[in-house]
Amino acid sequence: MVDVHRFVSIVQVVRDTRPSTEDVPTLLDTWGLTHATQECFWVIAFDLAKDLKTVTEVARGGFHDQVVYIPTVLSAVLAAQTDRFWVAHNHPAGPVSPSEEDIDLTETIMAASNVVGLSFEDHVIVGPEGWFSMADEGILVPVDHLGVRAGIKRAQRRKSA
Repeated sequence: MVDVHRFVSIVQVVRDTRPSTEDVPTLLDTWGLTHATQECFWVIAFDLAKDLKTVTEVARGGFHDQVVYIPTVLSAVLAAQTDRFWVAHNHPAGPVSPSEEDIDLTETIMAASNVVGLSFEDHVIVGPEGWFSMADEGILVPVDHLGVRAGIKRAQRRKSA
């Protein structure tokens, strides 16, 4: 019941205060994602003005992983009646740098988003050690405008293999 109450509270905060994407690092900490003991995967949908519309948990796993279904991610964005979104998940016990699985998942979400015309703008990882933004680090290249496909940069990963 605690999770239901937490998400009702999150929905109410988003509806009442209309936070922006600039508030997301603080909000993820306030709402418990940063210090959660299980991996959780959230979709953060926002509008053109970068005001949050919804925050939806779409997956919850164990201590080291979770299963994320791409249709669930995209449907959370569409249910928010917007076309822009971030995803966020936590690393409960480790560094916030992305694993290869995190990058592969990001690439899969990006490809699906491109197909349906959604603007996937960031994948952030949070944990006790801080915050990691794939867009800020140049791994995820968001679209400038819809109709242009986003991409993933894999700096030297494939060349060194």
